[in-house]
Amino acid sequence: DDIALAAYGTENLQHLLSLVDSETSRNRSRVNNDKCEVSISKGLSEPPVYIGFEEIPYSKELTHIGNKRMTSNPGANIGERVNLARRAMYGFIPCGLHGENGLTPVATSNMLLVRILPILIYGLDAVILNKSHMNELDIFYNSMVRHLLGLRKSTATCSLYILSGLFPVKCELDCLTLGLFGFICRMDEQNPLKVLALRQLSLPESSTGWFTYAIDIAREYN
Repeated sequence: DDIALAAYGTENLQHLLSLVDSETSRNRSRVNNDKCEVSISKGLSEPPVYIGFEEIPYSKELTHIGNKRMTSNPGANIGERVNLARRAMYGFIPCGLHGENGLTPVATSNMLLVRILPILIYGLDAVILNKSHMNELDIFYNSMVRHLLGLRKSTATCSLYILSGLFPVKCELDCLTLGLFGFICRMDEQNPLKVLALRQLSLPESSTGWFTYAIDIAREYN
């Protein structure tokens, strides 16, 4: 029930919004206009756009399927994901997820894998992550695992994953990214995502699109 529309220019966007309004009216449903927002590239004008007879406000920060997108930084908002994962971890403290004198190491690892990690990396498989993004994720994830397993801060990272039985956060993200890439590759030839993938992969290797990013990840494990 979460829809994102992308268009070149406000005229095309207005046309898409008119289509959404007509189709929802025909199906006797409606879009919650209070939750609708528009974001535009920096430096461009902001002419009014409407859905039905109501004007949609402009915003520098949009939320789609739980992920925040900012006009100034359209990539991954790692700080927001870290804060959500930290709050989720605090929510499980009454259940014994607090390190020493809490759950067993096996139960703690399972809770991290099933309850905390999906919140931390949710949606990040669909964006391009750079080294600073990965470092921020690694620092938080490693410190969280050390704390919940009752290990010292000086514990080596390799020993940390051997003792916990968990994979590094980069490996988990790479698996999700490659899974999404494989799902797109198995689509019909006429599917827009498949067409976009073929077009982007036909460009020189210097291109910086998501599909090129996924190919680079695949080469790491070749």
